[in-house]
Amino acid sequence: MSGMGFAEAFPIPAWGEWRSAVKKVLKDSTFEDALVGRSADGFAIQPLYARANGPIVAGKRAASPWHVTVRVDHPEVASAAASAVAELENGADSLALVMRGNRFARGHGLWARSADELDATLEKIDLPLIHIWIEPGASVADADLIAALVERRGHAPEAIDVDFGVDPIGEAGSTGHAPADMNALGERLHGTFDRLRGRGFKGPILRADGRSYHEAGASQGQELACVLATLVDYLRALDACGVAPSEGAAAMSVALVADSDQLLTIAKFRALRRLWDRAQRGCGIDPLPIALHAETSWRMLTRRDPWVNILRGTIAGFSAGVGGADSVSVLPFDIAIGLSDTLARRVARNTQLVLQHEAHLWRVVDPAAGSGGIEAMTDELCRGAWSVFQRIERDGGMLRSLLDGKIAVLLEPARDALLSSIATRRQPITGTSAFPNLGEARLQRAAGRAGPAPTMEDQGRVGLVPILPGLRLSECFESMRDRSEAAGEGGTPRVFIAELGDNKIAPVRTAFARNLFAIGGIASTVERDLDPSGDDIASDVAARWQASGASLFCLCASADVANSMPHDATHPTDTVAEAIGRSVRQAGAEMLFYGDDPGGAAEALRASGFSHFLVEGCDVIAVLDASLTAHCSWSGLS
Repeated sequence: MSGMGFAEAFPIPAWGEWRSAVKKVLKDSTFEDALVGRSADGFAIQPLYARANGPIVAGKRAASPWHVTVRVDHPEVASAAASAVAELENGADSLALVMRGNRFARGHGLWARSADELDATLEKIDLPLIHIWIEPGASVADADLIAALVERRGHAPEAIDVDFGVDPIGEAGSTGHAPADMNALGERLHGTFDRLRGRGFKGPILRADGRSYHEAGASQGQELACVLATLVDYLRALDACGVAPSEGAAAMSVALVADSDQLLTIAKFRALRRLWDRAQRGCGIDPLPIALHAETSWRMLTRRDPWVNILRGTIAGFSAGVGGADSVSVLPFDIAIGLSDTLARRVARNTQLVLQHEAHLWRVVDPAAGSGGIEAMTDELCRGAWSVFQRIERDGGMLRSLLDGKIAVLLEPARDALLSSIATRRQPITGTSAFPNLGEARLQRAAGRAGPAPTMEDQGRVGLVPILPGLRLSECFESMRDRSEAAGEGGTPRVFIAELGDNKIAPVRTAFARNLFAIGGIASTVERDLDPSGDDIASDVAARWQASGASLFCLCASADVANSMPHDATHPTDTVAEAIGRSVRQAGAEMLFYGDDPGGAAEALRASGFSHFLVEGCDVIAVLDASLTAHCSWSGLS
């Protein structure tokens, strides 16, 4: 087969030739409008890239497997201990000890208040054989617990591979409590640093965590900038306390979010290493590789149709591995519902094991190197993140910017744009805002409890910082489904869809409307047996709506029928659509929807009773909110 020369039979076109061929296909659309996307950071994403010759971005692990990290977050010691052992016996090699009160415990977390309790949780585990990733609670005491346990068991501290995860700046954005200034930050960091290093631990001790910023709506570039600014603030604070910058840099790690945007996630992880190298050089440090942890995105997870989360986690885990993460945690698919069960934990773990042992992703150092698209995105993210980092530095650094509320202001436009794209389904959520399943069986899990309020410590933590809002992107749609189910106690919300006209056009509009209403848990009754040329079409539609028992009405008609003149119009200038609107409204419908772009007829259609126009790009949340409010009014529910 190798001698056939199959590929050589096809000439390699020049870029201009390809663009010309594409232009012929696009006809009236421009190349940019049809094929060029935009990232959340505003740079263009081209449909095609030439091969690149970028440098290999190598991290700490080089050509070795990343750590398969699993959460140990059950609040009961016995259950947590059994879970930890089962995870390690079945392929994991790293435990994330998620302590009670940690901002990412999601209402759960280990309840270990002493070395005795932690010892019971890890009783059957040989600590030197695993990687430990601590998610501390609201106090640095959790870092001391693991140190005390290591000493109690007689292990050499330097033999323990542990990331202590101390991140007071990241904690400030989530809890509102922060060091008063850089002096207070330095005292706190230096005390922890000296205490753990003095006991022989290598660390990492300090962590710059991007998850809070991601969950607050940050773009990829903004998440990178916040993490980089945090690292530099930690270097600055330690340096002021006499810790050499190179020693401080060696004691740090980073946590980034991996989401379902495969290419940009790979680019983000590669960009972090380039940015950190540049920052270290600027601080006079010979660049050291930093421990880079990935956790799959919380904000992308759904409670409805949670099985789709398995696909999201697979893409994110793949992207983190290819991007060069040293350790990866794939969140269980049911974690947004409550405390994860055994199945969800096994699927999360096995997702990584398949990527490692069947796909062998770890065997190539930086497999994305040379990919034109990923190299271009990496470069763009580096440029954008560095610019935002410089802005934070001009504002006094990361801590100062958090204290002044400037980080919240920085992230707000990106968050608003993201929520807008979710509400209008420019960014659809499979199983929630696209292809919802009205008949799904809901999973039941133990609900999390709110963690204890953060305590004020005597290490300079003062007042309140503007707390960064956390979000899951599907929450707005899930709340609509919840409202619909609650309203169903007085009768399931239902929309009557009258389909009129061309059997190639009207059914498409009906399908669009049905799917849109289903997002909010609103069932549909479709009536197709209608004669738009009949003498009493408007009154006929109104009568059928009344007989259906639906609280809502939607007209899906082809333009030729909608704009024609009826025989039974109460207004002589009414079109069929307008006559139907008036008739159904008079019959008692709370809210009327029009399943098409109204064009120049919007004002007349509104005057006849139609309040919303269902088209691609409409605000689905606004439509569903209005629908459910109208249903409750119609059915007498508050």
